[in-house]
Amino acid sequence: MTNVKEDGQKLVNPVEVLAEAVKTFQRVMVNSQDHVIAAAVARAVSIAAMFPVDTLKTRLQASTGQMKNPLTVIFSEGNPYRGLLPSLAGQTPYGMLVFGSYQVYKEMFQNFFPQMGDRTRIVLAAVFGDITGSLWLCPSEVIKQQQQSGLYASFASAFQGALKQSGVAGLYKGYSGLVVRDVPFRVVQLVMYEECKKFWKERNKRETNDIENLVLGAVAGMVGGAATTPLDVVKTRLMTQGSTRTYKGALDCVKQTVQAEGIPGLFRGVGPRVLLIAPSCAIFFVAYEATIRALKRRSAERKNASISPVASASRSRGYQAPAPC
Repeated sequence: MTNVKEDGQKLVNPVEVLAEAVKTFQRVMVNSQDHVIAAAVARAVSIAAMFPVDTLKTRLQASTGQMKNPLTVIFSEGNPYRGLLPSLAGQTPYGMLVFGSYQVYKEMFQNFFPQMGDRTRIVLAAVFGDITGSLWLCPSEVIKQQQQSGLYASFASAFQGALKQSGVAGLYKGYSGLVVRDVPFRVVQLVMYEECKKFWKERNKRETNDIENLVLGAVAGMVGGAATTPLDVVKTRLMTQGSTRTYKGALDCVKQTVQAEGIPGLFRGVGPRVLLIAPSCAIFFVAYEATIRALKRRSAERKNASISPVASASRSRGYQAPAPC
């Protein structure tokens, strides 16, 4: 029985609304599966390729004395791949969560708020996606950076040290700095990449190729990385301070850094950061788009294989099978 007001308007049935919302969410999740897989592959490839530069950046930012020669830092302070395991353990699922949930949020905003502008939808999806991913990333980032800066020699000792100092909270030391750094970066990165890609497609009337994705990804990463370097410095120093807490929080870290080193102190490691992020983003987006294409081809091949027996049987009976929807 349909609920109708006296004036003839149909009443909203909350059960129907909830059921429709659940169906929409399920459809969005299914549509995002390829993006989740592609994000995991792309994140792992880009992290492994650029890890020595990430180590150099961390060691420069963690030091508070006189600026050091980058070559001296990278070659004389231990294995540049130290900390790769916790980084991959954190960054690969992080990539899945951030870019998978980014696609989920973006599609959900489109379904539930169809009047929302494209750019607003991208910004909000990027914000929520990064906050979702950071809940997983922070513990591995703490362990990785404490290894890279020389506080601990192994994954196990860094993990035990963080727990011993502050319990589980020790694994989330610097979480606020991580979110404050990554959310603005992700917004700049994704807005630039999506807008540049959209402009390129409209201008050239075709999809971007791997070389173009490489350039677009590098530009997006370069701008986002340089602009958010001060936030990265704060996050690194909060995460690498020992049991004697030098900084009370993000604002105190900014204050002490500026007082001791001036504004340039907030841009320590900007060169290695841009050198890390620009090619890392370029590699990521090329691997991401290539994986998406491969998954779509595989899906199409499976679909064609599943309907080919039907088509063969139809031809043998003298008529054509209808095209699949």
